[in-house]
Amino acid sequence: MEEQRCSLCGACAQWCGPAALALQQVEGQVVLRFAAERCPGCGLCVPPCPEEAIQLTETSTPAVAGLTAVLASSHLACCARCGAPSVPSKMLGTMSHWSRQFNEDGQATVEDYTTC
Repeated sequence: MEEQRCSLCGACAQWCGPAALALQQVEGQVVLRFAAERCPGCGLCVPPCPEEAIQLTETSTPAVAGLTAVLASSHLACCARCGAPSVPSKMLGTMSHWSRQFNEDGQATVEDYTTC
């Protein structure tokens, strides 16, 4: 996984049948977690990634039950209209339909958030 390329869009997690990849929202952040014990190496997560951030590799490290690795994370950007957390800040740089702005606290905001 190339963390700098990942926008945290969640496409890989949506296609991961065994749920080895999971996109989670934790304390104002979006986190992509990987549970190696659940990964069969099928590669279903690779094609849907718009940033081509995922590559399958073999590992010599045995999977430990219950342990997960954080592959990527980002703070949530807030809606410019209502201030609600909306999308990962990393996604703003890769998605052309989002406009990046900053509020008075220096946090990224989303200008064209249409659900509020």
